[in-house]
Amino acid sequence: MRFYWVDVFAIGRYTGNPLAVFPEAAATSDARMQQIAREIGCSETAFATADPTGSSNCRLRIFTPQRELAFAGHPALGTAYVWQWPFPAAPREAIAMQLPAGRFRIRCESGAEGPIYTKFEQ
Repeated sequence: MRFYWVDVFAIGRYTGNPLAVFPEAAATSDARMQQIAREIGCSETAFATADPTGSSNCRLRIFTPQRELAFAGHPALGTAYVWQWPFPAAPREAIAMQLPAGRFRIRCESGAEGPIYTKFEQ
């Protein structure tokens, strides 16, 4: 499985809160997601899939090494970054994301090299 390592809340490389994001996790079972999160060992690991209903851009599930979470901010922001760039290639101003806790919109501010930052829309 392909994944991206993202430093959320970072001011440079190897700073911030590390996060593993799996942007194509549709065929991954709950048990496998939990195994992967435990093996990676980050505070949270994010698993995203395209939303088949079309009501949002992606569905997100978040796992700690011990359990699944209904919501956590840092994995949602990090996943929006990955979903914006480099996966998929078409940039968006905002990502609509469905989590167990509800639907959220995350705004993506981009520069020449890709997204500079992401933030929850209020």
